[in-house]
Amino acid sequence: MLILGVNGWYERGHDATACIVQDGKLIAAVEEERLIRKKHSYDTMPWQSIAWCLNHCNIGINNIDAIAVGWDIALLYKRHGQDLPFHTNDQYLDILLPERYFNKRNRSIPVFFVNHHLAHAASAYYLSGFNEALVLVADGQGEDVATTIWKGANCSLEKLASFPIALSLGYFFEAVSSFIGFSTTHAGKTMGLAGYGDAPDLKFFKLTQGGYALNDNFKLIPDSAKLDEQSLLFDYWGGRLEKIFGVSNKRHYSFSKQRGVLVPDTQIGTREQNIAALTQYETERVLLHLIETYMRKAGTRNLCMAGGVALNCSCNGKIKLSGFVNDMFIQPASHDAGVAIGAALHVAGQHIKLPQQRMTYANIGPNYSDNEIAFILQNLGMKFEVLDDIPTATAELIADGNVIGWVQNGCEIGPRALGSRSILADPRTIESRDKTNNIKGREQWRPLSPSVLNEKSAWLHGKSVDSPFMLQGLPVVDEKRDNIAGIVHIDGTARSQTVTKELPRYHKMLSVFNALTGIPLVINTSFNGPGEPIVCTPYNALQCFFDRPLDALIMGNCLIKKR
Repeated sequence: MLILGVNGWYERGHDATACIVQDGKLIAAVEEERLIRKKHSYDTMPWQSIAWCLNHCNIGINNIDAIAVGWDIALLYKRHGQDLPFHTNDQYLDILLPERYFNKRNRSIPVFFVNHHLAHAASAYYLSGFNEALVLVADGQGEDVATTIWKGANCSLEKLASFPIALSLGYFFEAVSSFIGFSTTHAGKTMGLAGYGDAPDLKFFKLTQGGYALNDNFKLIPDSAKLDEQSLLFDYWGGRLEKIFGVSNKRHYSFSKQRGVLVPDTQIGTREQNIAALTQYETERVLLHLIETYMRKAGTRNLCMAGGVALNCSCNGKIKLSGFVNDMFIQPASHDAGVAIGAALHVAGQHIKLPQQRMTYANIGPNYSDNEIAFILQNLGMKFEVLDDIPTATAELIADGNVIGWVQNGCEIGPRALGSRSILADPRTIESRDKTNNIKGREQWRPLSPSVLNEKSAWLHGKSVDSPFMLQGLPVVDEKRDNIAGIVHIDGTARSQTVTKELPRYHKMLSVFNALTGIPLVINTSFNGPGEPIVCTPYNALQCFFDRPLDALIMGNCLIKKR
């Protein structure tokens, strides 16, 4: 059975994505942003993503048995008092699969609109390998909720609790990010900044026997002018923050003559650091309470997480160390790209018995063979070298202080670079971190993360860790911190990716680097410039390579240098 899973809509949509699930197994997925080169692919249908999935799987649209959508679009429009722009499945299909891009359909393909939080929950539980697990979903909002808790058992999901959009932890974090001077999409910056601050003794939420609530009497009325309540909650949180901390830290820009554009130039001070620390603390306090409460009720110590809040690595690390959880699985595409996957798996589970499977790698997007890469380079007239042992050459370049662009395997699904579209550097010095941040156009205070040999994770963290998706911030062994200063955050943690032989070239490169330096890890950050999606194609990689001051680029078995 072939199911096309999709996310993306032309009105208030983001993170458009397509995937293919075949007989209950995820075989391909790509985010639209990687192909159209617009970060988060706002208000976009996933046309390019669908086209890639069909091409990659060598199928046509008429081979698809069903289409699964990661939103109940009808409920979304109804809740906001707006007219639905389609009234039949075929009308929706005309929007999703226009004939100018796809072959004419010879039949009406069944379409299933899956509740947004159910799709998030399914994306984590059905790929966790657990028979039983508690599933926590927290994001900006679904159709009518912002946090839900589920019990997964025997390949089915039962909702245990839900919390309204007024309690959105995702919008809370985004609103604070805006207040302290970042973009609303830069919650990750706020998370990183939190480590530099001291949280004031304040509480925005109160914990209850069954969950949590606001500690005031705010009532949220659905926004009839839009399909979500983001702006209403931004106004609410902006007002609360202003009463406590004064006026917001407005974003400022300066003109870059070299690049010909305005670039962010916001000043961050102690006040902003402390607000970030408070926001991080409140988020952790609520989530830890929910997990402790519902773990007991569910009778399991396995945890699955999805939704944008599940990308908060610092919080995930606290959960891992809390003692409430024995094992956990976090969907690498926990943002809204993941609902395409979850919707497809949910629909598959309605028709067949799903296999019990654990997702261990996310490199399931566009892939290019060594020969295809060489052909592109030749066609462009590029000078390059084909090496017999790319992992060794890469490790030697990094050990000599070079910062490398690295393109191998399929493009990752999710916002983390996991050894397929990465910028790699030596982790041993602060100078290496600063050089890498400069190449990326990032603030110098922002932490960088390591890729570490899976079998050496205890060297870094003091005990063996399974973290293939770089989603847990965990303490670094004290005596190792000075030797790997480039990847240790101000709070003494690192957000590591553990690498197995499922990524053979990457694993071998780390092994060689360990043999050369005694350090079983390298700096790994996403291969992109500021404000850009992670590179996808060799053409994207070349453009970024020549746009940023990288020292070398390795694609497949091809080495390109600037000098």
